Amino acid sequence: MGVTKHSISKKISHEIDIPNKTSITFLNKFLEIVKGHLKFKKRVKFTRFGTFYVKSTPKRLGRNPKSMKCYIIKPGKRVAFASSLKLKKDIN
Repeated sequence: MGVTKHSISKKISHEIDIPNKTSITFLNKFLEIVKGHLKFKKRVKFTRFGTFYVKSTPKRLGRNPKSMKCYIIKPGKRVAFASSLKLKKDIN
């Protein structure tokens, strides 16, 4: 299982010695700020960690595997992440 917001907030509250409710509020506010910047600025960079950016997906053809009917999937946006060289080095 991966890391969850709850486990991150518990770790923050334990390491900094603050109430769990405060760490949850802090984490939620931080994520709201990141989402807001991605929505308008399209790029959020964390030094020595990486960059989150918005990538556009083109219109494409999709298929229902059960009925074999074809559908056109509308273009959209998704969030992508490019890790920094420092993070890659630390992981490997």
